[in-house]
Formats: sequence, C-alpha cells, structure tokens
Amino acid sequence: MNRIESRNKRPGTKGTARKNFCRRRRWALFGLLIGLGLLIRILLPENPSVPAGAASLSKDTATHETASAAAASSSIAIPEESSDSSATPASESVGISATTDSKSEVGSVLPASESVAGSVLPASESTVVSSPTSSEEPGFLPTATPPSPAAFPRIPLPEGFVHVEDNIPNIRIDMRYFGSHNFIGRPITGYEANTAILTEKACAALARVQASLEDRGFILLILDAYRPAQAVADFVRWGEDLSDIATQQTYYPSLSKADILKDGYVARKSSHSRGSTVDLTLVGQETGLPLDMGCPFDFFGPESDPDYKDLTPIQAENRKILRNAMEAQGFVISSIEWWHFRLKDEPFPKTFFDFPVQ
Repeated sequence: MNRIESRNKRPGTKGTARKNFCRRRRWALFGLLIGLGLLIRILLPENPSVPAGAASLSKDTATHETASAAAASSSIAIPEESSDSSATPASESVGISATTDSKSEVGSVLPASESVAGSVLPASESTVVSSPTSSEEPGFLPTATPPSPAAFPRIPLPEGFVHVEDNIPNIRIDMRYFGSHNFIGRPITGYEANTAILTEKACAALARVQASLEDRGFILLILDAYRPAQAVADFVRWGEDLSDIATQQTYYPSLSKADILKDGYVARKSSHSRGSTVDLTLVGQETGLPLDMGCPFDFFGPESDPDYKDLTPIQAENRKILRNAMEAQGFVISSIEWWHFRLKDEPFPKTFFDFPVQ
C-alpha cells in the first residue's frame, strides 16, 4: 500500500515528455507567425491602396507646387514716374490725394509748358520687347506692348479715370518715368507700372485719334499720361539740384541746369496731374518703329518747339500728321514740346491729383 502510493507520487516519465513536446511546438508556431508577419511586411507596401510610385510622385508634385507658389509671390514689378505740366494759377484747388507743393512738368499749352521724357523700360522693368532700337534714342524699344490688366495689382481709380490700354486695344504704352530712360535717369516717384491713365473724356478723344491714324498706317505711342503730383515734386527736386547733370549731354546739351526750371521745361505744377494731358508720338504699323520727329522726346531746347523751322521735310510732315490728328479731336499742343497735348475741354481744370500710376 505504501509502495503504490509512493510510486504514484513520482513524476511520470511519459507526462514530462508530453509537456516538453507541447512547449516546443508552441514556440515553433510562435516563431513561424513572427516570420510570416515579417515576410508580409517586407513584400507589401505600407499603404496598399496607393501604388508604390504614386506616393513619391505625390510628394514631388506637392514640392513643385509649393516652389511655384513661392516664386509667383516674389515677382513684383518695380515702377517709375514722369513729369510734365501746364502752368496754372496758384488759386487753383488741389483734388483727391493731390498736393499744391512744388511740382515739375514739361510741355504744355501754356508758356510755362511742361515736358516729359518717354522711353521704353530697361530689360529689368515691366514690358518685354525684342524689336530693334531707334537710332535717334539709344535704348528706346518702340514696340512695347500694353501690359495685361492682370500683370500687376491695380487700385480702384478715382471716378472719371480709366486705363487707356483697356479702352484703346491697339495703342502702344511706354511710360518713360516708370523706367530709367528719361531726362532724370531713374524711375520717378509715383510710377508703379507701365500703364497709362487718363480721364474718361480724354481717353475717348484719344480713341478717335487712334482710329483716324490707323487708316493711314500709324499707331499712337504714349510716353506719359496722368502724372501724380508727387512725381512733379520729384522733378522739381531734381531741377533744384544743380550738381546732378548726368543726363545733360543727352537731354539739354545747350542749356545749363538752372535754365530748366527758369525756362519752364520743368514746372512746379503740371497739367498732367489733372488727368487730361498726354505725351505721345507716332509709330509705323508695318515697321513698329517711331517716326522721325527731329528730336527725341523730353529734349530740352528750341528743337522741341512745335514750330521749329530747321527740320527736314519728312520730320516736319511727321509732326504735322500728329498735331493735326490731335487737334481735330480737341487737344491743344504745348508751345515748347511737339509731343505734349492737353484736352482743351478737360473735366478737372483746377484739380491736381496724386494717386499713384498702377
């Protein structure tokens, strides 16, 4: 009895072996499952719903779009300004954002007429052109085309003003004071885009001029239009700085710097700031080049007088074509500048505006 009980209490050999076998089988199965998991992880992509190359393509596309957006946000054009005015009594009022402080101008109907230098912008500035340059004005790009309205941000214009290129499709725009090709040699304060602004009335009259000239094979090229009062003031500051004569040989070789203000080539008030004065010339439709007018735009000297006698027959005829077309639609020419015209029946005869050209 005691022997049987003691035998039953000993660990059995068969039971131990069975337990060891089960334990080894469980560990083998566990290792197999881990191996299968690793194999599946290696063979299948992390996101089975997206093909293997698609994820990297999406990342590359997103990177490219981000870079493009950053580049687009950094392209901003830098503008310039112009000057020109017709003398007005000191009693005249100053209009919206306008100032009565000293301002300058060139070419106008009145004796103290004002003048403005027009030129195509350098390659670093807005309008892009590739036509040959004029032998008369080095660096002048006569085929500058109007910028798209979406090419630069625009602020709402005061009531009664419009962008010329939006209303006269075939007209050429080359705002000289937006760039450095002008009598001062740098961009002028207040010019922020290569766009021409005029009063609605002046623009409508100019459209009729353009239509009459197109039938004869010519196109108008605007060199300056509305000019902010701040640009006129910039002209005057330059005129009073007698040490700055960098452009003398090109624009006023026969004058001293002091004569420019004294003779009215740069005035302290400009008819351009009233919005109905424009500086322009003619371009041949076939050639795309400006006509020979005898002297460049914004040249200070007797050669710029509309009635200057020492011209070739072709130069005299070209001036006559422009003048007759403008006067037929109600514009009056400056007494000292062949390119300067003011609408006789201007809507703001006593108001000088100062909003920027943009």
